[in-house]
Amino acid sequence: MKVETDMTDIDGKPIAFETRAPDAVIGERDAGEVVGEQLPPASDMPLEAPESPSKGSEASEQEATTSKVHVTPSGLEIRFSWEPKRMYELRGPQDKKYTATETALKAGWKPPQGTEQVEDYWRHPAAWAEVPGVTDVLKVLDKPALPWWGMTIGVRGVLDLYERGLLRPGLVLDPPQLACPGRVGIGTAGFIVAGPEQVVEMLKEQKLTVNHVRDKAGDRGQSCHDAFELWATEGTIPEPAMFPPEERGYIIGLLKFITHVTLEEPVFESTEVVVGSPKHGYAGRYDWRMKTTKECTVVKHHTPVKGDQFATLAPGSYLGDVKTSKDVYPESHFRQLEAYEGASVESGYEKTAARGVLNITEDGRYKFVRSTAKLKDFLCVLEVYKSNDRIKGRKGK
Repeated sequence: MKVETDMTDIDGKPIAFETRAPDAVIGERDAGEVVGEQLPPASDMPLEAPESPSKGSEASEQEATTSKVHVTPSGLEIRFSWEPKRMYELRGPQDKKYTATETALKAGWKPPQGTEQVEDYWRHPAAWAEVPGVTDVLKVLDKPALPWWGMTIGVRGVLDLYERGLLRPGLVLDPPQLACPGRVGIGTAGFIVAGPEQVVEMLKEQKLTVNHVRDKAGDRGQSCHDAFELWATEGTIPEPAMFPPEERGYIIGLLKFITHVTLEEPVFESTEVVVGSPKHGYAGRYDWRMKTTKECTVVKHHTPVKGDQFATLAPGSYLGDVKTSKDVYPESHFRQLEAYEGASVESGYEKTAARGVLNITEDGRYKFVRSTAKLKDFLCVLEVYKSNDRIKGRKGK
């Protein structure tokens, strides 16, 4: 059936989304599936990060502006820093703590040396341990499509330079060669022969390099992520007309997902969830945890011939990540989700029924694809990452 909405597309036409009976059910756990080991119950640690005894000092103020501490339900503390380098650090919950009655405090009781106060008790602070982020670990995987993508971006950039008049055929050159503006006005009409160095420099100046194109894609992806989070946390429905033209397709795709899932009113347990694994030594942040109490129909695949193919999300909790890439890449995306699930369990969150990628594309479509990986598939890559560090001498062991 078609679901009418009060939303409009890029051309201002009303958007109606079609739903139909699902082709499959997503969320039923496989027999014997192991996502991660459940840790023993954590001690009754506070859910607030402890104040540093040097709070107010210049050093602690600088740290507060370049890092943030997250405390998980298990009491695990995770510090993410973005300067001077991007890194995660873990500090486990500590069981040994010292308390004192009001009478003892009045009588002059002093906490043991080297402890820090946390609410109404004192503890010995543990040392922070640096661990890699999930996305950094997965960079060791081969990505054969990247060189081809980079080449096409370079070709497109050269064609753009030609269309802008910055590259042109050399009229007096034999054999013919491309010419570009000379910085000091030398050559015919201020143009010089365009070699690789000159072309690369112009690509940088015109912001047509692979890095510039990648960053623009990142900006579009961030806008879609921000719109998703605003809807998940506050219920605000994004309006495509409020976004730049190059971002509207992604927002329309997000609106289709919103329309399908809000028919059953899912509950978002949390967004931008930071988790860590002391057992395996890694950390990361995923986009959302969603819980449904009823079956929910979503798009699982699309083809030009068959159109949208639907599946059902069974009632339960789901862990997911929003991706604005052209497609879902199971080798990296699924491993990433299972790494988050394993760390979530260690961090005190409940196991989820399934993990999935919410893939939103610029043509106004979306699909939710369930992960078929296991935690062990990520741990194999983590071992390679750590092995590379040892070989390169970045670790002491």
